[in-house]
Amino acid sequence: MFFRSSLVFIVHWIYPRIGSPPNTSFLALPCFCGIMDWAMELRHLRYFLAVGEALTFTKAAARLRVAQPALSRQVQDLEDEIGVDLLRRSPRGVTLTAEGKLFLEEVRELLKRADESVEKVRALHAASMANCMSATSRFPRWRYCRPRFQRSKKPCHA
Repeated sequence: MFFRSSLVFIVHWIYPRIGSPPNTSFLALPCFCGIMDWAMELRHLRYFLAVGEALTFTKAAARLRVAQPALSRQVQDLEDEIGVDLLRRSPRGVTLTAEGKLFLEEVRELLKRADESVEKVRALHAASMANCMSATSRFPRWRYCRPRFQRSKKPCHA
C-alpha cells in the first residue's frame, strides 16, 4: 500500500513539475491496479526456444540478432510469467530444468503450429486472389473484382 501511494505521489507531484515522463518510465513497474497484465508473446517463446537449443545466451542472441542482456531479460520475464525456473544459469552456459525440457518441446510444437497456420492463410489468400484474377482477366484492372469478392465471400464471376 505504501508503494502505491508513493507511485501516485511521483506521478501527480513530480512529473508535472519536471515535464512529461519518458515513454519507458513505467514499463519496468508492475501494475498494481489490475488494469494491465503482462502477456506472453510468440517472441518470448522464440527467444526461449533459441536459448534452449543453443544452451548459451551469447549464441542464441547472435542467432536472433538481439542484445544478450535483452534476451536474458525476456527469458527471465517468461519464467516470471510462468512461475517456474526453466533454465539453470551458470558462467559456462545454461542447462534446462525438467520443466524447461518439457516446455521446450511444447514451445517447438506451438511455434510449428503457428507457422503452419500463417502459411495456410497465405496460401488461401493467394488462391482466392488467383481465382479472382482469372475471372477478371478481360478487365483492365483487377481491383474491380476484389471488393465484390470480399463482400460476397464467394469467387468472383465476370
